[in-house]
Order: sequence, then structure tokens, then C-alpha cells
Amino acid sequence: MILSFVKQKLPVELAARNEPQLYYVSLVPVHESVHPRVMHRHEDFLEIILIREGAGTFSIDGRDVAVRSGDLVIYNSTIIHDERTGPDKPLSWFCVALKNVQWPGLRPNCLIRDGVSPVYPSGELFAAFNHLCEVMFDQLVEERPGHAVATHHLAQALLAMTRQVILQAEGHGYEGSESEPLAHRVITYLDNHFTEAISLEQLAGLFKVSTYYLAHVFKDRFGYSPLQYVSRHRIGEAQSLLISTDLSITEIASRVGYDSPSHFNRQFSKYVGMPPRRYKINYFKRFPERQSKNEQ
Repeated sequence: MILSFVKQKLPVELAARNEPQLYYVSLVPVHESVHPRVMHRHEDFLEIILIREGAGTFSIDGRDVAVRSGDLVIYNSTIIHDERTGPDKPLSWFCVALKNVQWPGLRPNCLIRDGVSPVYPSGELFAAFNHLCEVMFDQLVEERPGHAVATHHLAQALLAMTRQVILQAEGHGYEGSESEPLAHRVITYLDNHFTEAISLEQLAGLFKVSTYYLAHVFKDRFGYSPLQYVSRHRIGEAQSLLISTDLSITEIASRVGYDSPSHFNRQFSKYVGMPPRRYKINYFKRFPERQSKNEQ
């Protein structure tokens, strides 16, 4: 993944408009999609994903979602997402992160209602979406003079087009089931306690159901067993810490719930395809100045 943040401040008169603001743009080339960004969520911004090439499956809010070239994928704030790719399903996509988004009737930093399908074919607008993303990405990567203002206006255009696509497709969603309340209570608990030692027996006792029933309901709704979900959540959080802090591998392992750094290394390699240290080096290899700021 090649990720580039907005590094300049907006002029006062533009910032005063209180419009949605571009946070970063990233590009995942096909050859890098085999090392996925594991389960994670964002508390204070949303992401718009444009699938450029390929086809595959993402897990969004616990549901497996098919994606293919031309699709827009919306990650509302706080929604857990897990990009499942591999050698058999290579993908390439742009990711545009936006803050300060408020659409009437929705919670902050959301573009769609919770529970509706997050995938929208861009159709005849694909070329326009792709061009906007390419220009914003180039502006940020090259740190062109005035890039904050230029990309701000481009992001407003991208957001307006995204809303247009969503409104045209409004009404499509998911069907719930009678097991939803339990599954959501369990996942809320796991999201709040994923760094702690958790057993299936402990969860079953907490929610006063059998281990079999809890595991069945949870996997049927979210596609993973509760403990698999915890593992993926830990690794996703570890990826965020690796690329955004200067914490050591040992410190990160402890923060996400691993007492043993060696166990953390094995689990990270299992889910990401490489150990954490190499993941961090590879992530910043195209931007040495960023790596120097985050070295352990």
C-alpha cells in the first residue's frame, strides 16, 4: 500500500466553511494486495474505496461482500472491515479518507445507513472516479505546492459523485435474522475487550448460552468464530500501530493483547503473510523520510 496524507493546512477562509476534509489517499497495486490490511476500523473518519482492477471478497461489518472492478465501497466510521485478498484474487484499489462528513439523517462520518449494502457499482462514472483519485494521489505523493487546496476541491467533487451513486441505488440492503441481537451484543463486547484474554467458555457464561450456540450464531452472522474475530482484530490494530507510531514490536504486541512477542510474530505472519518488522519496512520503503520518523 502507498499511503499519502494531506501535509498542508487549508487557508483560514476555506477551513471556515466547515466542509468535509480530505485526510489521505492510498493506492493498493495488484502485486501488493496479497498482503492484506487485516480487520480494523476508523473512529473519526470514513473511507471511499474505488476498485480499479480484479475481483474478490471483503468482509464489512461481519458480512462477506463481493467486489469487482468499478465498484465503490463505503466504509462508514466505526465499521469493522477486513480486506480478504490473495494470489488467487488479486485486486487493486484507491482509498480516499475523509473527515468532518455530515450527511442529514446519518451519524458523523457516514455516507450510508448502517445495515445497507456498502457496495455500489460506479458504472459510467468509473473513469471520472479513477481520474479524480489519480490526480489527488499524485498531488499528495509529489507534495505539489498548494496541494491542500487543490485536493480539497477534488475531494468535494468525489464526494458529490459518490452521493449521486448512492442516491441512485438507495433502498438495497441486508436482511436480518432473529439471532442478530445476540451476535451484536457479543461483537460489541469483543470490540471493547479484544486485547484481553478471552475464552469461548467465558463468553458463553457471560451471555448465558451454550458455547455451541454462541459460536454458531456468531460465525453465521460474521463469518468467523469469536476467537478468530479477536485474532484478526488484534492483528488489524497492530498494523495500524506499526504504520502510525514509533512503538517497538514488543510494545505493540503487548498493546494488542499478546504476552509473547514470538506468538505475536507468528500470528501476524499467519494473517498478513510476513512478520511485523518486514511489514513496516515494506510499507515505508517508497517513502524513506516517513520510515525515519517511525523507526523503532
